[in-house]
Amino acid sequence: MPSEEILSLNFEEMKKAGLPVKQGVRQFHVEDKKDARAVASGIWVPRWAKHAAINYPVVSKSLGIREFEDCAKDVPCFCVGIGPSLDGNIKDLKTAQKRSLIFSTDAALKPLLANGITPHVVMSFDCGENQKTLLEDIPYEVQKKIFLVLNSCTHPDTIASWQGTKVFFNQYHQQDEFIAKLLPYIYPKTGQLPSVGTVGNMLIVMAHFFGIKAIHLVGMDLCYGEGEKQGKKGWQYRAQDYSFVDGSYVRKDNNLLYENDARVIRSFEEEINGVKYRVDPELKLYRESILSVCESLKIYPIDCSTGVLNQYFPTKSISDCIMLHCRGEITKYRTVLTNSEEFFNVSKNTFNQSITATWATVKNLSETYDEAVTYGHGA
Repeated sequence: MPSEEILSLNFEEMKKAGLPVKQGVRQFHVEDKKDARAVASGIWVPRWAKHAAINYPVVSKSLGIREFEDCAKDVPCFCVGIGPSLDGNIKDLKTAQKRSLIFSTDAALKPLLANGITPHVVMSFDCGENQKTLLEDIPYEVQKKIFLVLNSCTHPDTIASWQGTKVFFNQYHQQDEFIAKLLPYIYPKTGQLPSVGTVGNMLIVMAHFFGIKAIHLVGMDLCYGEGEKQGKKGWQYRAQDYSFVDGSYVRKDNNLLYENDARVIRSFEEEINGVKYRVDPELKLYRESILSVCESLKIYPIDCSTGVLNQYFPTKSISDCIMLHCRGEITKYRTVLTNSEEFFNVSKNTFNQSITATWATVKNLSETYDEAVTYGHGA
């Protein structure tokens, strides 16, 4: 299909191109513009639809999340986000490496690797064109040891940046017809995970889907922390970031995705049970979302962070959680998630280079939305 057609794909054109689009479903809409999540969805849906079409040759032939249901039943895990408290407790995770699964957000991956921790699973949820910067430059020898779980509507460049094992999922919420009705018809074998606003929250849902009961949260602050970075003291939105340069990791903030000073301007103080936290509208939304989902799905995580979730979930130190729930060493074949390299060699789940070439011809199209809301860049 010519690149000009890919750029203007609508559902009728997707059907003509041979994609399994349900007859009669031609449009998507947002039902409740007053809902902040609906507003964000309305902004992102055209981008999601375009990416879903471009990614079809890859995602349709790749592993879907539904193949991994209960794959780690009753194995403990640590879900690692990029909240500011990660700086203070990242070293304690080293003890958990052989005793527990470690799941990481894409933003927390390089900080973990820089501190000698290779997570078993990394999740990428956001679909912006700069999301690839969180995965770029990571050596192939490291990539093939990790399962990367990706949104099926993610940006094609993000998919192309990873040469290890890739597993896809369809995000699901009820705000628009594209996500609720059409996407499952485009990728009927992929499987769905409910959208919970941000990638850190999605880790919790994924762990639950994998059958894990002992879910521990690290760096899942959902609030700001006071600290010092690059010689500046003040409120910090996230932990120290790193970049892989000349064979080693160096401290370097990703300003393409995260502007701390701009974010702090929108923050405000909130008091919960007599304790004051600094949050912003997005972080508050993410908190409300994960609390609602945990209540609905009966997920009971343990919080090892030092943020706002302390007020809602049981709180313990990483070392205490290891002593209580991670006493034995996890053998290599206890779950497929501890065996990515061998699994990768069998599945040969690599990116279709022809799609990379196709996308290269159209990637200069501006994807900047003046009204864009910065949802999905939290925790």
